[in-house]
Parts: sequence; C-alpha cells; structure tokens
Amino acid sequence: MESVQKLIFELMERGILIEPSAFDFIKEHGIPVEKIYSLEIEEGVLTRKHLEPLVEEVRNEERVEVIRPVKRVKAEEYDFFVEVENRDTSNGNISQKGVELFVEMFKDRYEKIRDILMQRAELRNAVSIGKLKDIKGNGETAIIGVVREKTKTKNGNYILELEDTTGVVNVFLKDDATKLGDYVLEDEVIGLRGNYNGNFFYASNIVFPDVPLPTDINKVSDPVSAVFISDLHFGSKEFIVDIERRFLKWINDKDDKIASSVKYLFIAGDLVDGIGIYPEQEDDLVVKDIYKQYELLERFVEKIPEHIAIVLCPGNHDAVRSAEPQPPLPKELVPELYHLNNVFLATNPAYVRIHRKDGEKGILVLMYHGYSFTSLIDMITPIRKYGTTNPQYVMKEVLKKRHLAPAYGCIIQAPHEHDQLVIDKVPDIFHTGDLHSHCVDNYKGITLISSSTFQAQTSFMDRVGHVANPGKVTVVELNTREVRVLDFYN
Repeated sequence: MESVQKLIFELMERGILIEPSAFDFIKEHGIPVEKIYSLEIEEGVLTRKHLEPLVEEVRNEERVEVIRPVKRVKAEEYDFFVEVENRDTSNGNISQKGVELFVEMFKDRYEKIRDILMQRAELRNAVSIGKLKDIKGNGETAIIGVVREKTKTKNGNYILELEDTTGVVNVFLKDDATKLGDYVLEDEVIGLRGNYNGNFFYASNIVFPDVPLPTDINKVSDPVSAVFISDLHFGSKEFIVDIERRFLKWINDKDDKIASSVKYLFIAGDLVDGIGIYPEQEDDLVVKDIYKQYELLERFVEKIPEHIAIVLCPGNHDAVRSAEPQPPLPKELVPELYHLNNVFLATNPAYVRIHRKDGEKGILVLMYHGYSFTSLIDMITPIRKYGTTNPQYVMKEVLKKRHLAPAYGCIIQAPHEHDQLVIDKVPDIFHTGDLHSHCVDNYKGITLISSSTFQAQTSFMDRVGHVANPGKVTVVELNTREVRVLDFYN
C-alpha cells in the first residue's frame, strides 16, 4: 500500500493525476509500480485503459514453467507381435516321392521367378523358346529360361544353354551381357534380350529378377528395437564365454538406453557346435553330449528378459536334418524353450513379421542361416577373393537372383512340389550368418545383416576359408531403421 501511495505522490509531482478506478485496478491486479513508471501517459491523467495491457505482462512473468523429467518409454511397456511363416518341410523325403518331385520343384522355381521377371519392362513381351523359330527377320526380342549349362570360350566369351518348358536354345553373350556372364549360375532363372538367327540367340543384355526399388522405407511407430546375432556354437572349446557374459549383462540393463529399447532378438542358426559335423570334431568340443549343448542354449535363452520375443532357426551345425529347408528345433532337444511364451522356433529359412499393430504392416525379416553362401562365393568369380569376409556381396547376389541357393548342389535341398528357397516376398531386413564374419549394408531399401559369432577361429574354419569376427551384435531401431553395431569382444 505504501508503494502505491508513493506512486500517487510521485505522479502528482510530475503533474499527473490518477483516476479512482485506476487506483482500484492497481490494487486488484497487483501491478508493480515499476511497470507504471514506464508508461507514456498523455493528457496528464492515469486511467484504467493505460493499465489494462500491463495485466497480461504481469501474468506471463508470474507464470512458472514446470519442466517435468521426460519418462523414457521402454520396450517392456509394449506387447510384442511375432508371426512366423515357416517353409513347409512336410514332403522332404525323396525316398517316398522319387525324382519326379525334383522336377516339380524346378518347374515351380521357373514359374515363380518367370512371373517376377515378366514384371520387368525389358521382358514384358518375352516369347517362349519354342516360338523363337516363328520370329521373322532379325528383330530384337526377349526370352526367359533356366540356365542348363554355362561354357566359357577360349576368347573369354560365354555360351549358355537356356531352357524353358517349350524348348532349349543356345545363347551367345555379347555387349553388356558379356560383362554379366561371370555372375550367371547354372540352374538359375534369367531373362535375356537379343536377336535370334535360327541357330543362336545373341543376347545383348541379361535381366536378373532382382528386388524392386522401394517406394518408401517401412517403419513402425513404437520406439522399439530388434537385435540380430548368430552362430553361438555352444559346446565348442572356442566358445567365448566373455561375449556371452557381456551380452547378457547388457541386454538385462534397464538403464541402458539401447538395451531398454530391445523388443525382439533373432538368432540365425548354428546355436550349438553339434556332433560329427566334420572329421575329428570331438577334439574341438568341451561338451560332447548334444543334449547338454542344447541345455547351454536353454540357459542362455532363459536369461534373456521375458518381454523380449526371441526367434531362433537352425543351421548346419544343429541336430536337425541338413537338407534345406531345415525344420525347427524339436521338443526333445530344447524342451524348456517350448514352455517359454516369448520363444518362437522357426525353420531355416523363414519369413518372420514383427510388430504389426494398429494398421501398420510391421517389419518383415527374411531369416536364413546362409549355408549356401560359401559355395556361391566360390562359383561367382568377381566376389571369390573377398566374399567370405564381406558377406554383403553374396547377400546382394541371392536377392538379385531371388533364390537363396540358385545353383543346384550349393546345398542339399529337400525335394518339394514347391521350391521353398525362392525369395517370393521382398523383406525389410535380410538376416544371415554362417560365415562368422559381420556386415551391415543396404540394398534397395533392404537392411542386410550378416551376424558374426560367439566363437573364436577354429581349425575347421581355416579349412573352409572362414575368418571369425566375433562378438559383433547388430541393433536395428524399428521406428527409424537406423542400425547400430555393438562390440562385445574388444
């Protein structure tokens, strides 16, 4: 009150009068006298109109902004969604079905990949090989077929024998097609553009089925992540216990920003070292009982937080049949895993869709152990020297060919009326293992991940040309598709 009275006297000394309503307004709203001194008062009278604009200024200054700590939403607060599309292994017994099942399988491969190729602009007017003889003149045309044989001439050119359901034609590669000849494999399905002269089809271009360019990059709205590992090899003398310990400590750390975002864990085969996988393997084992090896796997899985969905598929070291597609691990090997609601046992290969909810498609993962890769790297000359330490190159090749084992003999493939190794859906993430190397790359919007291993270099790896790069763990943020690589070895 004293300050207001002081204000009145000072204003009067300046020749300024104050209206009674203005005096009441000052007291009602608690307007500081310092604000009033700053006013420009015309005609020598302080009125309520002069004071009204000051009310909002006072309120803004008195308003205290309350900043509350932002609660970081953790993955455990979301539900997981896992949908495993297993490759059918029911008819994989050749002794029951006979060689005709192989014929059906190759026919199915041809038809599926032919339909993919027909979507390419260069091949939309393709004709069957049987109709080439009806083409008049020497105009350019296109054909699609299976490479039955590939021969390299003394001059370094390639001659292919191409077959479809209507016939066979000899193909001479020229121009741009010559450069791609090194990448062509016997038994794969390709398209060709060129000219037919009655004896040879002279191909100027090779068209691989390939994956299309993306229209957008698929993501989810929830801030959750997926972790990708492979080739654990429990039971091996070279199993690196420190990697297991550090990984488990990290994934259980609720205060770690990355670990607390993990909702999914993929393990792409070779879960144990196995028994009798290669000669004298017993000398390399610390656990020589296959059931006890899988008990180590079970203990590992049980230490993963239960809010994380875990997807496992077998590899060539696992105790299931070696012919692909391989069935999921059976209950007699991992009985404890069959009791866990967050564990999903998949075939090798398998499509796995995760985190589909609220109208979102989720993320589609193509999970494949990758046993065909060593043979394919040796067959494709341009990647032979560096392919085992740079898995992204062979991964891109199988995507281009739309088949996980395009050359017959690079794996043992179980006969089936449908070819289960055709890449008939374009994944968001392609996850593999086997080579014990590590890579992260991107091909036409597909995140490529070749996981490393929990195992150090072995004599067997030396023999097959694999170089261990252990302890690398790949994390993909599903809402941004950003990738991080964590090193639990160095």
